Amino acid sequence: MKWDKRDAVFQDPAKIHAINHRGTHFSVSGPLDIPVTPSTRPLLVQVGASQAGMEIAARHADIVYAVPHDIETAVQYRQTLRDMARGHGRDPDSIKVLTGITPYVGRTHDDAQKLYDTYNSLIPPELGLSYLYAQMGDLSAFPLDGPVPEPTDARVRSIANNLLKLAREKNLTIRELYGVIAAGFGARVSISSAQGLVDEMQAWLEAGASDGFNICPPLLPLELDRFIDLVIPHMRARGMLPSFPAGTGLRRRMNLPEA
Repeated sequence: MKWDKRDAVFQDPAKIHAINHRGTHFSVSGPLDIPVTPSTRPLLVQVGASQAGMEIAARHADIVYAVPHDIETAVQYRQTLRDMARGHGRDPDSIKVLTGITPYVGRTHDDAQKLYDTYNSLIPPELGLSYLYAQMGDLSAFPLDGPVPEPTDARVRSIANNLLKLAREKNLTIRELYGVIAAGFGARVSISSAQGLVDEMQAWLEAGASDGFNICPPLLPLELDRFIDLVIPHMRARGMLPSFPAGTGLRRRMNLPEA
C-alpha cells in the first residue's frame, strides 16, 4: 500500500490488529493508530539529573535533556552518564546529551542585554515567586532582595541544586534569581551577540559538555525568528549544522545507531 498525504491515506486497515495487552502495569486493546517509525522504535528521551533519573537514562535513553548552568557541571554530568552507560554494557555514544539554553541574542551584546532587561522588567514579584516556587518551594517569607536560602520543597531536586549553586556563585538575591527562572524556566540563560552565542555553543561541544542543544526561546515566535535570522548563519558558516537529504529520520540526524 502506498501512503497518500493528499487523499489522507496513512494506513492499511487490513493490516491493523488489536494488541489486547494485559499486563501488571496496564491493559490496552490497541491498536496504535500511528505508522511504525523507520527504525521501528521511537527515540526514548529522559529528563532529570537525580541519581535515579540518571540510572534510567544510562540503561534506556537515547537522548537526555539536561539543564546545567555552567560548563564544568555539564562536562561532569555527561561524563558520569557515559560511564554509567558503559557499566550497563552500552556504547556511550548511543546516548546524546542535549543541554537546554534560553538565548537572549542581538546583533551586539548591548542589544541582547537590553532585550533581557526589557523582558525582566515586566515580571511582577508575585509571578516571579510563583516561578521560583515551582523549582525551589515557597520563598515568599524571605526578603526579595536578600540571599537565596536552601530550597524548602523542591519538586526537582537537581534543578533546585543547580539554581542554588548559581545564586551562591553569582551572589544573586531572590529577586535576581526569579529573574533567571522567568528568563529561562530553569534552563541556562545566555545573553550575547549572535557570534558570541555560537562561540559559547562551540566551546561546550568541544569541551565534551554537550552533544547538542535544546533551544528554548524566551518568547515565541519572535525570539525563535531572531535566533534563526541572527544565529543560524554563523552556525552554518562553521559547519555546525550538517545538511541531510529530505526524509532523513531523527535517529540518523542525531547520529544514533538504528534500533
